[in-house]
Amino acid sequence: MEHFGKKIASLALDLCKAAAVGVGISVAIGLVLAGGGALFGSNGIHSAVEAAKNGLLLVFAFLLLIVAGMLLIKGKKQEQIRLNTGFRKHFAVIGPKSMLLALAVGMLVTIIAVDGLQRSMM
Repeated sequence: MEHFGKKIASLALDLCKAAAVGVGISVAIGLVLAGGGALFGSNGIHSAVEAAKNGLLLVFAFLLLIVAGMLLIKGKKQEQIRLNTGFRKHFAVIGPKSMLLALAVGMLVTIIAVDGLQRSMM
């Protein structure tokens, strides 16, 4: 029973790490897009927030499309991640599909925050 508890703790840690990476990546992408929106938009900060939200939604949709493709080809081609790769150093329990899905959830949290910011500015 103790082994099961450690496995669940490792799973939760892996999912939190992947979601945190998703938040970090989406904040970086959002800042770049917001800079572009502020430079090229006509409404300053409003254009920046709109560009960041729209760009993050596009990246999020593309990420979900990749995960869906990975799930569709599961039966046809099984990928193997060897234990000596860097992936297993960072994620002990989850696989690449679960990691990308948790990354997408982290991005969704950032998108919701940017949308809330945009709504509060109106």
